[in-house]
Amino acid sequence: MATNYRTGDTPLDGANVEQKDSYESTMEGQNDPEKRTVRPTRGYKGKEDPFGDETNAEVKYKTMKWWQAGMIMIAETISLGILSLPSVLAAIGIVPGVILIAGLGLLATYTGFVIGQFKLRYPHVHNMADAGDVMFGAFGREFFGAAQILFLVFVMGSHILTFSIMLNTLTDHGACTIAFGIVGMIVCLICTLPRTLLNVSYMAIVSFISIFAALMITMVGVGVERPGNGHVDATVPTSLYQGFLAVTDIIFAYAGHVAFFSFISEFRKPEEYPKALFLLQGVDTCMYIIAAVVIYRYAGNSVASPALGSTSPVVRKVAYGIAIPTIIVAGVINGHVAAKYIYVRLFRGTDRMSRRTWGSFGVWALIVLILWIVAWILAEAIPVFNDLLSLISALFASWFTYGLSGVFWLYMNKGKYTSSSRKMFLTGLNVVIFCIGATICSNTEANVDISSALLSTTNNYADTRIASGTTALHFVSCFGSVIEDEDHLDNMTESLMKEWQAFFAASLRQRVDPPTFQRLVNTLYNKHPLPGRFIVEALIKQRRKKNAFDPRMVLCIEDLLHLGRVDVADVLSSLIRSFEGELRVAQDNLDTLSPGSGPSFEIAVLQSLTTEILEGRRPQTREEAALVLRSLLHWIALHRDYSNGAKDLSKVLYSTWEALGLLVAELGNSVIIGELLRNDIKRAFSHSFPSFIDLLGQRNIQLANTLDFIQKQAGLYDDIDDALRTNLLDAAELEALSFQQSVPDNPVVFTRASLYILLNAMLIGRPLFDETPVLEYLLARYRSDSTSLVTDLITASFDVLANAMYRNEPNDFIFLLRSFLVSRLPVFLSVLAVELFPPMTVEYCITQALNHVDPAAFQSFTQMFDPLDSSGMLSEARQEFLFACALHKLIPEQSIERLLGDVPMQSLPEAGKYVKEDLVAQCTTNPVRIEELIGELENLEGNAGEIAGALVEIIHSLCASKDTMTLKSVCGALSRRIQALDVIMLFTRPFTLLQPLCQLLDNWIVEEDQGEHQPVYDEFGGVFLLVFVTRYRYDLQQHDLGVSEPGSFVLKYLHDGSSSRSLDDLTSEEHQQLGAWIRGLFETEAITNELISTCKPQEFYMLVATLFKQSLAACQAGVLTLDVLKSGFEYLLEPFLLPSLVGGLAWFTQTIWEMNGESKEMDNTLSALQALLKPNSMSGESSAIHGAVLSVIARPLEHSLVHIQRHQPWRQDIDPLLNVLKMHSQTQRHDATSPPELDAWASTTGGGLSAAVRHSFRALTNWGLAASLDLAPPPSYSHRLLLVVLRILGAEAVLQIILDEIMNQEAGSFEDIALDVAAALICAPNGANPAIANSILSDAPKRQLSLRDALQLAYADAFKLSKSNPYRAASTVRLCRRVEGQLQMVGNQTANVVPVVDDMMLDLGAVAGGGPISVSSVVGGPHTDINDVLAEAETDIAVQEFLTGTNAFGDIS
Repeated sequence: MATNYRTGDTPLDGANVEQKDSYESTMEGQNDPEKRTVRPTRGYKGKEDPFGDETNAEVKYKTMKWWQAGMIMIAETISLGILSLPSVLAAIGIVPGVILIAGLGLLATYTGFVIGQFKLRYPHVHNMADAGDVMFGAFGREFFGAAQILFLVFVMGSHILTFSIMLNTLTDHGACTIAFGIVGMIVCLICTLPRTLLNVSYMAIVSFISIFAALMITMVGVGVERPGNGHVDATVPTSLYQGFLAVTDIIFAYAGHVAFFSFISEFRKPEEYPKALFLLQGVDTCMYIIAAVVIYRYAGNSVASPALGSTSPVVRKVAYGIAIPTIIVAGVINGHVAAKYIYVRLFRGTDRMSRRTWGSFGVWALIVLILWIVAWILAEAIPVFNDLLSLISALFASWFTYGLSGVFWLYMNKGKYTSSSRKMFLTGLNVVIFCIGATICSNTEANVDISSALLSTTNNYADTRIASGTTALHFVSCFGSVIEDEDHLDNMTESLMKEWQAFFAASLRQRVDPPTFQRLVNTLYNKHPLPGRFIVEALIKQRRKKNAFDPRMVLCIEDLLHLGRVDVADVLSSLIRSFEGELRVAQDNLDTLSPGSGPSFEIAVLQSLTTEILEGRRPQTREEAALVLRSLLHWIALHRDYSNGAKDLSKVLYSTWEALGLLVAELGNSVIIGELLRNDIKRAFSHSFPSFIDLLGQRNIQLANTLDFIQKQAGLYDDIDDALRTNLLDAAELEALSFQQSVPDNPVVFTRASLYILLNAMLIGRPLFDETPVLEYLLARYRSDSTSLVTDLITASFDVLANAMYRNEPNDFIFLLRSFLVSRLPVFLSVLAVELFPPMTVEYCITQALNHVDPAAFQSFTQMFDPLDSSGMLSEARQEFLFACALHKLIPEQSIERLLGDVPMQSLPEAGKYVKEDLVAQCTTNPVRIEELIGELENLEGNAGEIAGALVEIIHSLCASKDTMTLKSVCGALSRRIQALDVIMLFTRPFTLLQPLCQLLDNWIVEEDQGEHQPVYDEFGGVFLLVFVTRYRYDLQQHDLGVSEPGSFVLKYLHDGSSSRSLDDLTSEEHQQLGAWIRGLFETEAITNELISTCKPQEFYMLVATLFKQSLAACQAGVLTLDVLKSGFEYLLEPFLLPSLVGGLAWFTQTIWEMNGESKEMDNTLSALQALLKPNSMSGESSAIHGAVLSVIARPLEHSLVHIQRHQPWRQDIDPLLNVLKMHSQTQRHDATSPPELDAWASTTGGGLSAAVRHSFRALTNWGLAASLDLAPPPSYSHRLLLVVLRILGAEAVLQIILDEIMNQEAGSFEDIALDVAAALICAPNGANPAIANSILSDAPKRQLSLRDALQLAYADAFKLSKSNPYRAASTVRLCRRVEGQLQMVGNQTANVVPVVDDMMLDLGAVAGGGPISVSSVVGGPHTDINDVLAEAETDIAVQEFLTGTNAFGDIS
């Protein structure tokens, strides 16, 4: 190749002839000093080579091979700017675009070739300054040198800026941008320290791999996601201005020639430079064409510039992360060239250049440090850095890349321009190249001026980004300009945003009524106008500050929409930013989401927007409709991105899918939207819509079918699916959809029976009253009619309690219902109270509710003492409820007597309302206070919520600190007080309480230097017992406990703790431990510390069942006498060993079932069991623990003994054991029914269980009608009936029973009431199928088909049914709509409900109680501007009331 370069035998014939002449002339001059054509260089003492003779040099610079130099040139030229080329094709068309990329690449190859010719003609040239010295003397040297160093330093700064932007993107602005810039500067500085380009070439290889991988990821991402319409144009009509901007994007993609002199100077063989040049130009031209064409093909003519803007956030982050080496190395190469220029300028011709000394390296490092610091200062400290970078690029990059190459050729061939036709052609070509450089410089400079003007006069930044972006040398300038422009916009609006944020904070805090709020908005807008999306963002920030969902915020958005200050597109675009941030948090902390951190707010806002569209108020214009559709595309893409591969996030996303689907469904009925879908953005929706429908199909078949119908009407399918379109548009399917759409809805009625059913279902077993999903369900059901909601909820709570009394439910169940009424309900009412405005206060709602409760069940105190009437056993319930409401500031204390209708017999607690934080502090300093609080849980005074929250927090804290001594006391107290545990479950979920305890048991560590080991067993047993008492009480499964690790002790004990193992299955260590315990129990008859120290508690608990088996086998074989056996077992009744009997007694339960009735074996077993159940004597502590253990095992052990008694009725030793077990038998709090109750339902006249369901449905329906007319008592109802029938008959059979009853009610004109009752039955939650979605059982396996599932299947078959029974088909459709309409807004989120709601409710205590609220607390401090705004409206009475605080909420100090 060297020979070819010197003879001109290369594809560039014109240049080759010129090269041959110039090279031979050069060689002739060098061989003959008299004919030398190279004049002495000025300023360098005639030294021709910048690095001199390197034979004995310590540092050798001229070491690069051609391919290594080629990799450096590629790394310096190809950067993220390649991603701006697809937009070029979109601007001018694919054919001219590809031609220009290839043609300009060929031109860049020639200009680079000329630089190589100039370098060979003048070997001493090391940089542009040397070239300027050759042509123009000292002036040229200084001018060209200053231009080169200025340009390179600005490019270095742009890479620092891009590095900080990259980290902001990857970390979601996880730190200060300046800090990220410093990190980028340090990284680049370190990488620039090597003095030779050979070392940099290795980094260049990594850079090439990086940009290639990032490019592939972007192309694949765009190809998979297809964000655009996919339309490709061969040519595009465009203006000269837009066309020129597109061309300059291509021109600057090839700009890298400024460093070519430096690269060639470090070639081992400079004559091989063409190889490196052709490698560069071949690679970059091919990559540019492929990337531009592929991305343009799939992103369409709406492709963003850069193309990463057309990808999803996930792809954008991945590509950015992969491109980190490219961002760094491209900057390092420019920094190296800049530093090398100064270094050579200082030490040229001296031995410092090639010496490896601290002095030489220190100077080099100092130069590098100064350059990078200057670059960082320019990038971070100059507000208009990107404009300056654009200007510098326009002035110098075009000349360095194109214009100067023409000057170089003309200078080398001076006097030979017309010597031949070839010279004449090349002369003309280089003159044109010179003119191209000048034209680019002048036009891009003008564009910079235009962009600066646009930046200062308008909010339309699209042209600014194009104009300034096309002048940047790399993508770094373009993307940096976008970010900086947005930052500038934020700075411009920051002060206005503060005004609006302060206003919204004051309005929300003081609960300003809607008319006043609207007048205030108009006043503030006249003073501080702000674009709609920023107004919405200012409002949403109030939620972020409080980390809570204030329902009043939704009303504020509705008011802003009605005033026209914002539109639907503003709300959607601002809302998605907040929602996307929540998804990131949820993805990192899925198990710790707080009640206010889920999508409740987003769901409520989407529902409100749906109402706006449904009522025809939005969208008002075609432009707004287009913006709404584009925002919806972003929403749909967000759900798709976070749903793929992130199954856990479906907990957060399921509910918003349905809310968004309803919004899209209503938009589909808009005429304007329909036109747009058929025309403007049809292709974009065609790509995204089918996948969104598939997602909805997983949860809401009805809604998915509706959207599918819209899709088919609008023809929203990809072009590649044209062949399949006829199959999709099945006539029968369209007919079915048409039938479903044609069924009219009945008026929605809310009966008293529906909430009665809901609360019955939530409280019949383990409490399922999760605050957040229940709140969402009720708000969706009542459509923000908070007055009716509060009234009906109070009434239903009393109804459920009265029903339990009439049904003679167990006392512990009645106590749970009273605890709900007194302790849980007031806390929940505090959440709803914020939506009530005078005169519709909570006191008003309580008055209305108490007027509807059953007077026979809730008598006054006077009636209670009537000797002729003893039915008023719940008389205290009303009084307890009212005092609890007064405690929570829902009503004033003086109103209690009026509401009660009698003189109250109690008063508020002396300590007042508890505060969780205070209780935690008290217990921390005085652990005795913990047991006092546990006792107070059973006091019906209204403080149970704060106590429960404090206890859970204390348990978490003790587990974290491993304070097992205190924890044992807490767990022991809770294990012995089951009713207190029931109260805690009203405020939390088992997972929250038990997970830290289970983790502690799994990781229990016994210290090596432990003196006494008995306390270790004692503390371990206390924690263990609470976990298993709770598990038995609520019939919990593995997922409820929060244990999933395969090595978990708790998990092993659940599976194998009650199973014995053969000796062959034991490990040697277990064998030794078992022998030691047997000797300790039966030989030495002493449980010594040495014995305990050899076996960890977990190991002993797993051996207990085997210990019992081997001991009984030894007794059976005559090795042990029965007396010795019983005496040894009594040692296990010591307090520190008693909890281990949970598994041991469970082993007895299984063994007794399996026995064949042999007399001696049974006698020994029952005798041993008697020793464990009826010991001769026990201490008080042992007796308490013994009772807790028996409460866990009594029921199953009792069943086993009854089984033996039936087969051996003559035995006299079973009854005493049964009597002991019955004393400790605890009722489990689950939804299973008892055998007598099941027998009663099964014997119902007219059809057994089916008839029982029918009778209950009719009773509920009749009561739903009668309760609205008089004080009818609630019908006898237990939700256990529905659950047991579902298990026995199945969901489809039960659904048919319900539909039969709806049909009967239709005949009687009560279908609306029947539909409400049926919907309540289907929506009611239970442990197996929580219809009101919550995460308590979200990980639980689904055991059977639910009523909702059966209803959705029936809905899908409704059209077929309509041919034979149209009335039943219509009822099915109406019922399905009613159910899905109630459930579609309910959030399916991970809610940790220990909802001490004071933080969430924005200091509602002060608001509800009319107490003082300081202005500083309302708006976050004094704010004169908002006061000025309000002062301008002095004639507005409402504004004056708001300003002075003399409003209905009390004085404001």
